[in-house]
Amino acid sequence: MSFIEPGYLLLLLLLPLAIVFLLWRNQVKQRVLSRIGTPEVVAQLVASTHPQRRILQTVLWFVVVTALIFAAARPTFGTSTEVIDASGVQVVFVLDVSRSMDAEDVLPSRLQRAIFDIQAIAQTIEGNDIAVVLFAADAITYVPMTYDSQLINSFLDVVSTDSLSHQGTNLSAAIERAQLSFSGDDNSTKIIVLMTDGEDQEGNILELADNLTEADTTLYIVGYGTADGGLIPIHDEDGNLIDYKTDGFGSIVETHLNADLLSRFAEAANGAYLEVGRGDDVSQLSDAILAMTPGQLGPRVISRPLEQGFVFAGIALLALSLELLLPALGRIFR
Repeated sequence: MSFIEPGYLLLLLLLPLAIVFLLWRNQVKQRVLSRIGTPEVVAQLVASTHPQRRILQTVLWFVVVTALIFAAARPTFGTSTEVIDASGVQVVFVLDVSRSMDAEDVLPSRLQRAIFDIQAIAQTIEGNDIAVVLFAADAITYVPMTYDSQLINSFLDVVSTDSLSHQGTNLSAAIERAQLSFSGDDNSTKIIVLMTDGEDQEGNILELADNLTEADTTLYIVGYGTADGGLIPIHDEDGNLIDYKTDGFGSIVETHLNADLLSRFAEAANGAYLEVGRGDDVSQLSDAILAMTPGQLGPRVISRPLEQGFVFAGIALLALSLELLLPALGRIFR
């Protein structure tokens, strides 16, 4: 069971205070009664007030208040499904998983920051169709087009620079695979979000830009890394740093963001370029995507959580009814 408005559950913290107050009030009442007369007289007075009924009434009031608090928190359990005629945009995230993306000039690393950004954007634009392409020297459709952002998040949690065996940065293969990842509806709005450091790239960016323009596909590029560059760490199985990547001559490799290439690519495709290392706000991509004119995505089966607040409201009503009927029930069964 989960809650849509869990903040109301904090009111439950007041119930123990109410119990303490009632116990204190009962002690005060006992002290007052002890001053009235002998224990026998006090016992007769207490018996005339039906103490068991008063205890039961107090318990019922606690049930009423507790149930109403749970109802206000809007509990949900179970789901319902329905088919809708969805509209929105199609977004393909193209993620560079070459070794250079392990560099830590952007924390926690270029790749981990890019994964975090995809997950955050996917959550914000939920309801639109999303796919993920991984690329290095070649490219694969890692997550086919889906409207399930939770699926995207779970698949991205296990992505690393070991996800593809052949190293390199083949932009041509990446963009081609991204275009193949769109569904067949030519009327839908298509967006590619390329997330890379642009190093050691292969492919003619001007030709790629022309292809995207002809296909009426919007391109956003996010550059990960810095001009100063960083080293590529090597970790053991436990995640401990053991060395840095070296070239064939034994020299430690430095990797740098190829901002010039990426910005020229975005400009040639009439797109936009953002750079994480200089502090650009990647979350603005969400606003740009949501501002796009939505197209028809076709029928979708969606699941909605079922609100069950009425169950707790019913419990509260039943307990309140019993509390109000206690005097009458007492007279009937006396």
